[in-house]
Amino acid sequence: MQNETEVDKYKWLTPDFYSKAYDKFVRLYWKHDPFPNETPNLHLHPDDYRFSSREQEKTPGFFFGQGLFELSTMHLVGQINEFYSDIIKLMVWEKILAEYENESQKLHLIVEFIEPLVTSCLTVPYALKNQIIFAGTQIAILLEKNVAMKIPENHEIKFSAFKKWAGTWPEFTTVEIALTKLSEKEFNSYFRHRFTHQMPPRIEIGLTANYRFSREGKFLKIQGGNEPPLPLSKAIELSLEQHKICIETFKAFWTMLKTKLAENKKSEA
Repeated sequence: MQNETEVDKYKWLTPDFYSKAYDKFVRLYWKHDPFPNETPNLHLHPDDYRFSSREQEKTPGFFFGQGLFELSTMHLVGQINEFYSDIIKLMVWEKILAEYENESQKLHLIVEFIEPLVTSCLTVPYALKNQIIFAGTQIAILLEKNVAMKIPENHEIKFSAFKKWAGTWPEFTTVEIALTKLSEKEFNSYFRHRFTHQMPPRIEIGLTANYRFSREGKFLKIQGGNEPPLPLSKAIELSLEQHKICIETFKAFWTMLKTKLAENKKSEA
């Protein structure tokens, strides 16, 4: 019997292979709602996070900073909702992947459709954390009247600047506590930190070289080895946990802004 050639092994690898898999995805994603009773708590409705016309009229500098106020909050709402959509997409792909037995076929689907979504889901919490800090700092600069404080350049805005400008605001402590949970050290260690600075684990299939070196006298000590992949189910679990924290953090941020605007309005009445 003639040995199977490499071409024969991959004769399934055609445009139809990808299009059929994606067609399954679209049809399932269109009707997939894994948490029907929790959806209102997992999706932010944009109209719930717009400033009223009265607040806009009574807030000094609001007209000038309308883009900063309104667009910043709408941007965050959109990002958090997109994060949730990507998690649902991963859950759908997990179901579709289970239908394939051929490891090579699974690997091609993971690389083409799944890994980009996992990378987004496991890095976006860190981005959202910094976007909240950035937006909060700029809004505080607009609202505060302390001319003695040095205004940071955009690239200098970190949590320390946020706290310096908004740290005395009502509800700031609640935001600060929420931010400590968002993209915290343990979550980052699974993927985000390594994706940015080292070598991240593969998803579901494949190995990653994860070695650590140290010196013991004249000898080189080698630890670690080839690391197994991060299961897709674990990536989904981590993403769901972080998404809930994103919701919690944004709502705390929104409450802080609304409370500060009400305080300013009262003091100037």
